[in-house]
Amino acid sequence: MVKQYIIDTLNLINQINEKISKLYTLGVDLLELETGVTGLEDSISAILRKEKDEEYGYIKDLVGWWLYDDVEKTIWDKDETYHLDNIEDFVDYLIKNYQK
Repeated sequence: MVKQYIIDTLNLINQINEKISKLYTLGVDLLELETGVTGLEDSISAILRKEKDEEYGYIKDLVGWWLYDDVEKTIWDKDETYHLDNIEDFVDYLIKNYQK
């Protein structure tokens, strides 16, 4: 249930961002919608951690990185390499490493 919520939330954020971007190119500024996206991003940290601890912030940073940074979505951790281009792989990584 948590996994599906996060997947749905990430997909919704991407849909909203695409619409905002398209409308912005047409001259419509919808800055107030972007604050709604921030709340959706925060909800992923909240559902995984239940409290605002240090890892809550890490999750927010990872979600922002995954959504917005145009880079290879790979994380190297000790002896493991995580390829996170796929939404399900990214969510599995978050759950495995950050769910409390």
